[in-house]
Amino acid sequence: MTKPQHLDSTEESKSKKSKSERTAERLYEISIQQFLRRGFDETTMRDLAQAADLSPGAFYYHFPSKEAVIQRFYERTFQQFAEAAREAMSAHTRFEARFISLLEARLATFHESRELLIVLSRAAVDPRSTLSPFGPEQKLIREATIDLMRECIDGSDLSAHKKLETYLPELLWMYMMGMIFYWVFDKSPAQKQTHELIRLLTPQIIRLIRFSRIPLTGRVLQPILQVLQLVIPEPLAARRDSPKRNSRV
Repeated sequence: MTKPQHLDSTEESKSKKSKSERTAERLYEISIQQFLRRGFDETTMRDLAQAADLSPGAFYYHFPSKEAVIQRFYERTFQQFAEAAREAMSAHTRFEARFISLLEARLATFHESRELLIVLSRAAVDPRSTLSPFGPEQKLIREATIDLMRECIDGSDLSAHKKLETYLPELLWMYMMGMIFYWVFDKSPAQKQTHELIRLLTPQIIRLIRFSRIPLTGRVLQPILQVLQLVIPEPLAARRDSPKRNSRV
């Protein structure tokens, strides 16, 4: 499975942090607080250095940009999510339960950072931003998350039309991203509305996926596949299989 670099969070690595790593950790925490107080766009690198009582040059040594601070946040929360999701999924074989537990694990690992996600929302939805989950800078984390979707499928009872299966990991990732976006702006107490939406909508989506196995759905499925080819022209699974096919030629 493809994993983002620098995502090792074992207890052993924590105990062996160097002075430089401890400084970077302190600067990370200070930066997050500044983003929450000032806003991400409004905060400059000079602001961060001043808050940390460092010269800009000293701050740059640890983080070359404020986006680099958020990149560390992305990597940390992904690692927490991956561990929590695998533990939650291990208790189920029914796909509905596995996928819902994965979605809830993602929201749980973001719970303490929801205010930061609100602050970052403008940058995250900007396709020109390096912080956009859809951009090239986030390819490693995005593909690692799609791999988790594949794990969720492979360990379950889910079966679908063969042509649809190739697209499922990306589709499930997109569905999760939509739920995260809804959760970030959910004003209901403890974001209860999002959790209820996941509980009610997810089984219906999965039911449609299961229906794709029925032979009579061919006429309905073909237009859907055409849309998927437009939206996801190169699914991750197909890209990884391509070198294998070429090596056989």
